[in-house]
Amino acid sequence: RTSQRAELLGVLAGLDMFTTLDMEERLEGDREDYGWVICTDSEYVVKGITEYYPAWRANDWMRSNSNEPPANLDLFHKLDATLRNMEERRISVGFWRIPREHNRLADQLAAQGSF
Repeated sequence: RTSQRAELLGVLAGLDMFTTLDMEERLEGDREDYGWVICTDSEYVVKGITEYYPAWRANDWMRSNSNEPPANLDLFHKLDATLRNMEERRISVGFWRIPREHNRLADQLAAQGSF
């Protein structure tokens, strides 16, 4: 689904922007370990990377219930690679699913930015 791809692309874009800012800070001497939490109302993103992706890996990149490749696997691979890269640089990233009603402002801002 297009909306699910958009959610994954949004997370990737946010992490990419963070990575760029992090590189600048580390060049200025900040070398502390730290972490970030991705807050999203997307159950698809949170469960996809924390639960489904490890299961797909264990099942040779197939969904266990249909023996077909999962949708958006290319983006989940990119997300996993990004997270591993950040972990190597001592940046932990967690995912937290928040209720949809707590994400209304983000939805409004995203809609404004899409025009």
